[in-house]
Amino acid sequence: MKTLFTFLFAATLIPFSGISQNFSFVSGDLVEKEITLNEFENGESKILNSSDESVVFEWEMITFDQPETWDFSICDYTVCYTEGETAGTMIAVDPGSESAFIRVNAFADVAGVGTYEFVIWDQAFPDDTDTLTIILTALDNASINEALTSDKLTVTSPVNDQMFVSNKSGEMATFAVLNLSGQVISNGYVGPHENITIQTSDLNSGLYFLSFQDSGQVIKTEKIIIQ
Repeated sequence: MKTLFTFLFAATLIPFSGISQNFSFVSGDLVEKEITLNEFENGESKILNSSDESVVFEWEMITFDQPETWDFSICDYTVCYTEGETAGTMIAVDPGSESAFIRVNAFADVAGVGTYEFVIWDQAFPDDTDTLTIILTALDNASINEALTSDKLTVTSPVNDQMFVSNKSGEMATFAVLNLSGQVISNGYVGPHENITIQTSDLNSGLYFLSFQDSGQVIKTEKIIIQ
């Protein structure tokens, strides 16, 4: 893991009560995103200038922590830094604009988590800062592309008012509840690594079938007894 600590602007992390902050992060001060191995991907947050005047934003990366072999770079409005810079100044943005942003571009060659923390401020009010954290998570290909097979789909049966379906694969499955005549009573989907509840309180007691499909192919059918 690599970690960078910068103390130059430590004093700016102390709130300055005499100034009302004139900006905010459109995506919130914590951005989390899953990224794909061996591809350049990014995570970013736009910055809203909520003041009545143009603003020049400045920023500094105060920490980062990522797997040793990952590569990353930073872009802002309107420069991309490719020489390892950890601070920058954006061009002015208009009142009410969301043009300003901070973006982390990462190339993950191994599974892991990259955490990048920034302090950002209006150049005119250097004591009025806010902190943004971007977290990028790269999963192992095996977990991302985990095959949808019948043994990874389970259902709790018999049921009364509800039945519980679990998808332990990394792929989405569609399902349909059918009666003995083959009519579809209800349908929907269950996402990767998701547990869902199917309401059955409106169905009469008896035998039904729960069919799971992947890309139009039936991969599993379960008998369901509703009591």
